[in-house]
Amino acid sequence: MSADQGADLAKDLEQIQAYLLSVLSEGRAGREGDRLPRANTPQARKLLTLIRTMNKRSGDQDGATTISRILDDAGQTYWLWDITSGALKFSPGWARQTGLPETYDALGLEPWLEHVVAADRVRLMAAVRDHLGGSTPRLEIDYRLQTARGEIQWIRCTGQCERDEFDNPIRLAGTHRDVTVDHDKSDSAQQAGATKGKPSRTVELICDALENGGVVPFFQPIVRLQDRKLQGLEALVRLHDKDRGIIAPREFLATAERSDLIVSLGDRVLELALRGLASARVAGKLDEEAFVSVNISSRQLLEGDLPSRIAAALQRESLPPSCLQLELTETVLISNLAFAKKTLNALRRAGIRIALDDFGAGYSSLNYLQELPIDVLKVDRRFVRHVDRNKARIAILQTIASLAEALNIPLIAEGVETETEAKTLRELGVTFAQGYLFAKPAPLSVQIALLNEKDDSHSRVVQL
Repeated sequence: MSADQGADLAKDLEQIQAYLLSVLSEGRAGREGDRLPRANTPQARKLLTLIRTMNKRSGDQDGATTISRILDDAGQTYWLWDITSGALKFSPGWARQTGLPETYDALGLEPWLEHVVAADRVRLMAAVRDHLGGSTPRLEIDYRLQTARGEIQWIRCTGQCERDEFDNPIRLAGTHRDVTVDHDKSDSAQQAGATKGKPSRTVELICDALENGGVVPFFQPIVRLQDRKLQGLEALVRLHDKDRGIIAPREFLATAERSDLIVSLGDRVLELALRGLASARVAGKLDEEAFVSVNISSRQLLEGDLPSRIAAALQRESLPPSCLQLELTETVLISNLAFAKKTLNALRRAGIRIALDDFGAGYSSLNYLQELPIDVLKVDRRFVRHVDRNKARIAILQTIASLAEALNIPLIAEGVETETEAKTLRELGVTFAQGYLFAKPAPLSVQIALLNEKDDSHSRVVQL
């Protein structure tokens, strides 16, 4: 086979695999009316003939089983994650390949992650989150897996999600293929003298900031809509570079989340935020009821010792647990719900508030309200923007506000930019808000100066 023929076949098989994954993600066989991909090579056309024959079979389960066998015969095991129920299932080839069980009930990705080499978990979950969030058209990543026999295998994971009518992911299906031989060849080439890549400029930027005091938290006030009284401040990470000045998170946060750097970065922001709050309290510049809200990444949550690290940070600054609120998005929680529940319960027992960020924008928000100790809901900014002239968003926010009131959970609207948005939110029953209307993110000293310029009542705090 020539190089061109090989490339054509690879392209055909990639399209066919994408079709198979879309069928598997829906838990059914292909249907007679389904539009199959086109094939330009004889080998791929034979496979399409087999698929068409399978599509004519009666019974979805038989068809799905046949697809699973096709993939297994091609050296790829099939997996299916039902995001709503948390159930995770692998095809029989997975058990033969790894010696691990095929089915796990309601545990999310935890059983899978337990066998992923620790250094690769962050990359894997970042890839999953990117795909579920719509940033990538498909899931594709290589990672290392420890089998039940203690062996380390390189696995190529591909996947495709199925979404509901609101574009929320409900199932994720994919394949696993052992590519250890490919990586062994690559490693041998490097050892033979191939030049290893240097760390990216973004990684160097983050490392330099961590080592040289370049992590600079900015703060944004959270206010009560009724009278604009200060409630607390959200700490938002920024980096300072001697040549470029302040660097926004969009330039470095994704890179940090794909590596262990996010743990160090998150811990530093927490440390600096608590230190700033403690100093402002001692100086009498902030009321003792003021709290700081800090974002927590999935990597920090999976570290296991998060509650003890946070307790130590509070103790160093002589601050009570009630002054701290931790914000977690649904994409953070979805990676390991059982472990997250255990950690968050420990934090709640310690007196720390838990806020579910970007509420309504994720995958199974209502389920998290049942499963997890959530104290505060933060409404995603996409429902807030232009809410004053968007009937659909008004209806959504009315429903969310009614739910929050019934559950006695405070509601914070993010991204408020206009007076008409604030007025509409207040009329809908939203109590607290943050956004450019009240203040842009800025260093704590700047925010305190702005507060002092306003009426003295803004420095008094009302509790959630």
